[in-house]
Amino acid sequence: MMIERTKEIINDKEFQQENVMDPTKDFIRNRKMGFSGAMMYVLGNSRENLFFNSEKYAEAAGLESISAAAICKARAKIQWTAFESVFEQCALIMSMKKDFNGYQLLAVDGMKGEMPNLNSLKSTYPVNGKQGYPMFHALSVYNVMNDFFMAATFRPAPADEREMAMELQDKITQRSENNIWIFDRGFPSVQLIYNLEKAGQKFVMRVSNNFLKEVNDFTRGRAVDKSITITFDARRAAGKSMDIPFPYTFTLRCVRIRLDSGIEEILITNLNRKEFPKRKIKQIYGLRWGIEISYNYLKHAIFIEEFTSRKENGIKQDFYASLWAANLTNAAISDAMPPVIKKTKL
Repeated sequence: MMIERTKEIINDKEFQQENVMDPTKDFIRNRKMGFSGAMMYVLGNSRENLFFNSEKYAEAAGLESISAAAICKARAKIQWTAFESVFEQCALIMSMKKDFNGYQLLAVDGMKGEMPNLNSLKSTYPVNGKQGYPMFHALSVYNVMNDFFMAATFRPAPADEREMAMELQDKITQRSENNIWIFDRGFPSVQLIYNLEKAGQKFVMRVSNNFLKEVNDFTRGRAVDKSITITFDARRAAGKSMDIPFPYTFTLRCVRIRLDSGIEEILITNLNRKEFPKRKIKQIYGLRWGIEISYNYLKHAIFIEEFTSRKENGIKQDFYASLWAANLTNAAISDAMPPVIKKTKL
């Protein structure tokens, strides 16, 4: 189903016109590798030697041969946004049969990595002080109950993960309402909480020891599950760039949990205590581990950091193609799994 949807998208003439570098010239003539062929080549790239990949493509496409130069030239004509769009549109058809109390659990996390050591990239992507390589910073939203990536953003490192998270949240909440967002330390901020609450979204966040005074007071106390009311005014926001109508008053539920390692952590949430007792809050946070496993898979099975291009446009193509490939694998596994038959009591 995902392959069929991909073909439908990339064969659409309007989509092609919107995603080429120059609509007046690119892919106007019939070539061995057109727009659709170049897209499928990148999406199906196995990170092998370019010569071997070109031979595989030619065989699959029924061509005698196609040169590596022709492939690079065709790719250069396509904007990276085409791959982002294919990834996101295919994510919309992924199965969401599994839920948690009627909600989809969306984990957010980032990753940093090295790019090719080229001066052309160093002008845009800051250089790592130790290795001397330009660095990227990516952030993804992962549906942990149904095992697939929903959206992602790719920027020069270091980037503001909170800002990136709000960008992705705005994108996802336009098409999905019943969500519980899961964030680790480093993400919680008043602005993020405001954005989530404004959009009617639920969340569970692990906080650091220096988040807000009211939360810090809870951390130092002995309570295990307590609701606190916070008023954030212009004075408290002094020196911070925030898009919030002041004063902003909101309620946070603070929950003290103990991880399996024995470490105590503080979670904040806006979930109802009656519907989501403490044990479920801990369970929700524990399910965030799914995105960690998926990032590991991206790095060591999909090889997301082994870029096949040496230009920014091609690197971003590779990044979104890798997310598409990861979702394709998860979709295949999901389809292959036998249905679960629930036993009923007689």
